[in-house]
Amino acid sequence: NSNAIMVLEQGEIIERGTHEQLLEMKGRYYELYTDLDFTGTEWPTAFLNGKFNGKIYGNNHKISGVSFDSATRNRTSNGLFSSFGEGAYIENLAFENIVETVDLAAAELANNQTTTVGLLAGSADVGASFKNVKISGSLVFGDKCAELAGNDSFTVKTVIGSGSTSGITVVEITVVKKNEDNSSFNLKTEADGSVSIVSGN
Repeated sequence: NSNAIMVLEQGEIIERGTHEQLLEMKGRYYELYTDLDFTGTEWPTAFLNGKFNGKIYGNNHKISGVSFDSATRNRTSNGLFSSFGEGAYIENLAFENIVETVDLAAAELANNQTTTVGLLAGSADVGASFKNVKISGSLVFGDKCAELAGNDSFTVKTVIGSGSTSGITVVEITVVKKNEDNSSFNLKTEADGSVSIVSGN
């Protein structure tokens, strides 16, 4: 099949399929051999909407220019990767200029569950691991977030909403309001990366 891609490791075929099939497998095919700039290009929805259990070997490259909106997804875990499963592993990769817009009203939170938000991922299961991963970018909060002040069902951290960030270095993550003139809420960032939405004046 001329459309098939074979992934070899130590002389053995470890994966075979089309580009789309290999991406769906979330296996070794994710190894990077160049920087990837997503400016003006959509980030794969499989990462935004599903649990990632694959491995990414970054080879000291970077993924940059990704912008996405959590408000369009209404999921319990919101981030560049919705969530990392116990088999997830990322090494030697920098995520740069990643922008996540969070604009959720109270009615849009998951029913009877905590909604977690982080720039890299909404959550990470025990067993997910990272080595030499760097991240920079922005968390941007829209006007509807004023409704979430003091809401215990909404958790935000700068990197991963819930789970370990061991092996990840924060280069710089800014936390801002989309509309700086909106005085109905304020943002407070703690030393551990927690972000609180507090009522304004």
